[in-house]
Amino acid sequence: MAGLIALSNKRCYWPDCSVPIVVAVSGRYIFNVERAHIRAANPNGPRYDPNMPEEGRDAFSNLILLCKPHHTTIDKIDPDKYPVKRLERWKFERESTNVAELRGLTNVTEDRLQELISDAMEVHDKQIKDSLDQLHAINSEAADVLRSLVSELESSRRNDPIIDPDSVSLLDDASRNLQNLGDDAGLLLDSARDLSHLQDSATSLSSAADKIMRSEGIIASLDEAVSNLREVSYLADELKRAAARLEDLR
Repeated sequence: MAGLIALSNKRCYWPDCSVPIVVAVSGRYIFNVERAHIRAANPNGPRYDPNMPEEGRDAFSNLILLCKPHHTTIDKIDPDKYPVKRLERWKFERESTNVAELRGLTNVTEDRLQELISDAMEVHDKQIKDSLDQLHAINSEAADVLRSLVSELESSRRNDPIIDPDSVSLLDDASRNLQNLGDDAGLLLDSARDLSHLQDSATSLSSAADKIMRSEGIIASLDEAVSNLREVSYLADELKRAAARLEDLR
């Protein structure tokens, strides 16, 4: 089950179905879908293949995740409209980006799949922590905030076997975005210094850069700096030339 969860893109395998595979209930994540067989597990089921080895019936390659209405549709309401090839196409289209890692897995228990997913998440966590170490040299306050989020996620994972993929994705995006703040602030500060003869605008740029370094009022500071640049047209030309000089120095 864990392998399917990892490759499902967090929703029912039925094309265009938006039903999530897990839902939050009272602070815990509960399965919202059912495991469905492409080829039936028993002789009386739909799409049963008598030539299929028994160990293959519950193999990863023969399973998809469906919400209850769609599971009922393919197995009981109108199974003839959903042959093996059609369901296999759904599976391939949904999992194609990551299926190589799990293709060929057979007779693997759910506990073992959960272990594999946990190992993968540990690697992912290490990558995030490495990024935080790099960010710390640029912006220690932002790095400390993100480290706190990492700790909360790790604590949540120890207490709840279902990891919220949206939280992990959000943390990953945040770490990537904040990693670039140091470069942006540094460039802005250097530009302000190069334009020091334009005292008022340079002060605004320096203030924006300092605030970015502290990760406080990022958007507001940049908006203010941009507004100042728009009000003084010749300053924009000076800034472009300064940026070009900075680019040459890289």
